This record gives sequence, C-alpha cells and structure tokens, in this order.
Amino acid sequence: MTERVSALAFHPAEPVLAVGDWRGRIVFWHCVDEQLLGAQPTIDRRVTRNAHHWHAHRVNTIAFAEAGTTMLSGGEEGVLVLWQLVTGARSFVPRLGSDVMGVAISPDQAHYAVTLRDNTVKVLAAATRTLVASLQGLTFADSNNSKTCMHPRLARALQPNAFTTGLVVHPTTHHVVLNGEPGHLQVYSALNDRHVVSVEVAAFNRTGGSSSGQSMQQPHVDLVQYSSDGAWMATVDSRPGGQSAECYLKLWKFDPVTQAYRLATRIDAPHVGGVSALAFQPPSRSGHPLLCVTTGRSDASLRVWELQARGTDHHFWVCRSTARYREQSPRAVAFSADGSTLAVAFGGAVTLWDPATCLTPAA
Repeated sequence: MTERVSALAFHPAEPVLAVGDWRGRIVFWHCVDEQLLGAQPTIDRRVTRNAHHWHAHRVNTIAFAEAGTTMLSGGEEGVLVLWQLVTGARSFVPRLGSDVMGVAISPDQAHYAVTLRDNTVKVLAAATRTLVASLQGLTFADSNNSKTCMHPRLARALQPNAFTTGLVVHPTTHHVVLNGEPGHLQVYSALNDRHVVSVEVAAFNRTGGSSSGQSMQQPHVDLVQYSSDGAWMATVDSRPGGQSAECYLKLWKFDPVTQAYRLATRIDAPHVGGVSALAFQPPSRSGHPLLCVTTGRSDASLRVWELQARGTDHHFWVCRSTARYREQSPRAVAFSADGSTLAVAFGGAVTLWDPATCLTPAA
C-alpha cells in the first residue's frame, strides 16, 4: 500500500478486510482467507481490491453491522456515513458537532454509539438515525497543528498556549468558561461536574484543506471576559496566516429570551498584531457608559471602547480613546472595584489611568 492506513475492520461474514487511509478512501481487500494468511513469503499475495470513496480527509473509524450488509465510517467531516454494500447506496448522519473518532454498534443492532473529537459520545437509533442520548465531557482545547500530528495527545501536551482564555468564571451562573474546539468556548458546571454548552465564537471549516495536503488554519479564541452583571461578553478570536492573519474583537449581548449571547458588534483588527489583554469596567457610580479596555501585542497601544445605544434595542461599541506609554507594549490590565481607576502593565512599569479621560496621574 502507498497510502498511510488510518482504520481497519474485518467483514463479519466474508473474507474481506476494509482499510481506511489518509486520503479518505476505504479499500476492500477480498479473498483474505486462511490459505492466503498462511502462505509462505515467496507466494504471490496479490488480492482483488475495490475502493469506496466519500470522505475528503482521513478515515478515522470503520464498523460493520452484524449481517455485513451495512458499513459505517467517520472522519474529520463530522458526518457518520452508512454504506449499503448490496445496493451501493449511501446515507448520512450530518452535523454531529465534531470529528468522528470511533463508532460501535449495539449487540441487538438497534443503536449506534459515536465518539467525537470534542469528548462527546452520541447514541443514535439505527432505524431512524435520530439522537437518543448524548454524553459530553470537557473538550480538549485544539490548535491549528494538532489535526496533522500523528499523536494528538502529544501535540496537546506540547502546546503551552492552547488554553489562552484561562479559566473565566461567569459572574451570574458561576460556570467555568474556557477554550474548546477551534473557534469555540466551552461552558462547564463545576458544581454538577458536567458540560453545559459550547459557544461558537468563530465558524470554521471541518473539511478544510488544500491539494498540497496542508490543513487550513482554524480560528482560535484568544480571550474572553464578562461584564460584572453578565449582560455583556467580550471575545477576541484570531486566525494565523502570515500577511493574511485575522483578528476580531467581538461584543456579545445576553438575550434573556433565548438564554444565549447575540453578537452586537464586531471590530476587525482592533490592534496590530492581536490583543494581549481584555477587561470590562465594573459599574461606576458616575453613571458613565460601560467601558471595555483592550491592549495591543505589537502596536504598544491601549484602547478604550464605549457602549452606545440607538433606541432601546440597538446597542453597539465604538473606540472612545487610544493611549500609549513610552512606546512600551502593554501586557496586562485591571480595574479597581469601583471602576474609577485602570491599572495597565507596560513592561516593568505599572501605570494608573483615569478610564474616562485616558490620562495617567502616576506610574
């Protein structure tokens, strides 16, 4: 074989070995019987082969139903493929939510269990292809390179910045928020020890790739913060790519009807080279509009963003002011409890600012 093998499964009723490879093909090797397996090395071992091809990338798993008339397969597309081997027809269970890593069939052939890359197990009814149960655990934060690595566990251990958001506690629900799969945040209840929800901050293409075999760069959520009342969420997501690198500051407003955050403002390239720190101003007694502060990685600037409203339903954010300090790069920010003072670390100096005026009285 010339292709790297990624999955193997024997047919339950015939001398056939199904071989999945990194190109997305499933090749049937026929006549794999005891006579062939016991042959001497000098005997010609060429066998009949035929290929089944639907997957765009590596086949992660293959399984056969007990009768051998149906084959199941899955990969990076997040789709479970059901092959009717007698008729040649295919059917699909799409949008499973993450890469399919494994599939198992219950002894009575009534259910399929699918394990996904985001640490989820989904149980499907075989007859209707509908979801019966879902078991969700904490997701491993992913990077742009782990999908092409032969050993994903090792790749995760070697990437020090996979959890760039840190552990952020939601101010009202007290859930823990942290990085999930590419472009997502995962919300975890420490009290109940369960996964609550996955929040999509930036969409990504699960089957992205190129003819050269290089994987498409996927988005990563760099930072997340919440206002003290939980009404607003700020996120920074980026996608590497050299000259075409992208970075977005997004402000989300909580919708009490849907119990979810809706995007209110997206700011493209808020800083040159990305954002290094993010913070919301606590409620101020002065009645000033809510402020959000960001610092740049490469442009040595501090920016204050102000919440504005047009009517009662339309809210948006604008840049209120920009400040610098001796052309040094800011690395961390923090507000005082009453929101009247902003502390910003520039190199070895800690500076104090009036967030309303962006003036610094001391350093």
